Amino acid sequence: ADSFTYYAAPTITSVLDATSGNPQGYAIAGNTVTITGTGFLRDAANSNAPPTVSILTSAVGGGLAGSWVDVAADQVTWTDAEHLSVVWPAHAVGKVDVRVTNWDTQTDTKTEAYTFVHGAADHLALTWVDSNGDPASAVTNATDDVNFTTTYHPVVVIQDSYDQTVTSGAAST
Repeated sequence: ADSFTYYAAPTITSVLDATSGNPQGYAIAGNTVTITGTGFLRDAANSNAPPTVSILTSAVGGGLAGSWVDVAADQVTWTDAEHLSVVWPAHAVGKVDVRVTNWDTQTDTKTEAYTFVHGAADHLALTWVDSNGDPASAVTNATDDVNFTTTYHPVVVIQDSYDQTVTSGAAST
């Protein structure tokens, strides 16, 4: 006789940064979070693939709805039915909803489950050269105080984890 197995829908109880244990982390790619809950099922018919984890992207410009983006499958690790380890992609700063979808299409969504914050101090690089092009030492921790004296106007370059760069002009003081 055929049998039927009923699986309860997954539930998400927390989404915490694996390092700090807080429900927030840096907006750069590569931060690992632990999703805790119940009913996280692997797909036995698909090489034991973990559930799909999605984040609701922040709306840009205000007034626009965000959209769901799936985290790459190779960035989701099924630990057990109550824990998933996920390596986040880069994301805009702000709160996001997190959704887990099992192979049987049952889902759970935790609203504002995680907050992406600006890059860590160790993800900013501050370098400068004087107006003659002579380099000074680099500071890679934005919490360090920077004091230097030069007879020339410094050129300051700040680069964040997205490789966005702000450069002062040679005539800046």
